[in-house]
Amino acid sequence: MTLDGSARSALLTVLGDVVRPTEEPAWLGALSELMETLGTPPATTRQALRRLTVQGMVQATRVGRRSTYDLTATGRARLDAAAERIYRRTAPDWDGRWRLLTFTFGEQHRSARDALRR
Repeated sequence: MTLDGSARSALLTVLGDVVRPTEEPAWLGALSELMETLGTPPATTRQALRRLTVQGMVQATRVGRRSTYDLTATGRARLDAAAERIYRRTAPDWDGRWRLLTFTFGEQHRSARDALRR
């Protein structure tokens, strides 16, 4: 897995679906072990957590020689917004307007046109 692709996505999924509902910090060892079962090496998990810390999504706390990671207010808000989009817990309000989408592809892009149509 790559840090910029699926490893980061998997970590955000774990944070949103496992850590967020508990509202408790997660031990680095537990996160690393869980991510390792998903195919992400511990070093990649630590790097992703460092980057999420820099982005203000999580904060680290040292407890002796171990560390925990907790979601910040920003992290909770972003994960809550993502969960709303992904799981559609509430039906979106319709503004009463219809939209019509049209497209044009030249013959040299026939396969893309057919894929979009399907």
